[in-house]
Amino acid sequence: MPSDVADIRMRMWNADGSEAEMCGNGIRCVGKYIYDHGIATDNPLKVDTDAGLKVLFLDVQNGRVARVTVDMGEPILDGPKIPVAAEGQVIDQSLTVGGQLYQVTCVSVGNPHCVIFVDDVEPLELGKIGPQFEQHSFFPNRVNTEFIQIVSPTELNMRVWERGSGETWACGTGACAAAVAAVLTLSAAGGAWVGAAAFTLGLLVETVLVVCARTGVDGPSHPVAAEEGAPGVADDRPAIAIGEQPRRIDRQVA
Repeated sequence: MPSDVADIRMRMWNADGSEAEMCGNGIRCVGKYIYDHGIATDNPLKVDTDAGLKVLFLDVQNGRVARVTVDMGEPILDGPKIPVAAEGQVIDQSLTVGGQLYQVTCVSVGNPHCVIFVDDVEPLELGKIGPQFEQHSFFPNRVNTEFIQIVSPTELNMRVWERGSGETWACGTGACAAAVAAVLTLSAAGGAWVGAAAFTLGLLVETVLVVCARTGVDGPSHPVAAEEGAPGVADDRPAIAIGEQPRRIDRQVA
């Protein structure tokens, strides 16, 4: 839709009809769609969202967008601004959810995320645990929840419960938040491979290369969804770069 401050405005709705501030993978698909269809052809491309102005850097090949890098801006760590019901930063803090104690790290990259590190993401009853986090009073605007398994200092596996949508195969903002949390808690190095929920399904891998003051999403974009391509490569800006690799589907998201 038109915007007074950018090339275009993006709004995004979750599966339950609620509106989200931002979608990292969605905005890349928007960038490809509007460029390939001649709606806006600036490069970089500016997109107005409820999480603020986002800048998209388009890799155009043969007149069509092959890859989009999104500057997601500086991650928000201050509790009230995420928002969570706590002052200051929430890093490896204890939180009781559903009668169980978890260590949580909270980050906003335009929308709120709660990151929990676990030994193994595969056996999690995410259909039960996810709603308990999403609806917890600690998160006044509900929350997206990422469960992270540390494979190595540079490799993470992730399953994600998205606010208003349930478990999903991938989450661009979630991968950014997970990488930031991993560095904040010293769980991973400055560059890491983050496998989203779809990675545990054997479908795709998201690559997080650089974590610094700012975050970004990078990867191949497709007309409907970014599900395959080569790993993203970070440019000279301090950013998180995310890309996908195709893999065989082993099972479905519950």
